[in-house]
Amino acid sequence: MDKEAKDRIAAQLATASKGLISVPQAMKAAGFPTPDRKNSTLIKRVWRRSKDLVVVDQKSRSGDSTSKTVSNEPQPARIEGQTVERFQE
Repeated sequence: MDKEAKDRIAAQLATASKGLISVPQAMKAAGFPTPDRKNSTLIKRVWRRSKDLVVVDQKSRSGDSTSKTVSNEPQPARIEGQTVERFQE
């Protein structure tokens, strides 16, 4: 797995945990080695990436009529029963 994928996974884990785990803990779960987990530049990169993500719970989407429409957009990543999507303004 390349560094970009590990960054993305760590950001998704940090976001999906809703503050229960820290960014370095999410980096550990994503498979970062110890020296990288202690690197403040990498921690900040993952944290900045996680700020742009929004957790969309399946319960909140069940009543949304737009969730039933078909689109050509790629499906968002799923982490343990929760969907993580990029937040766009």
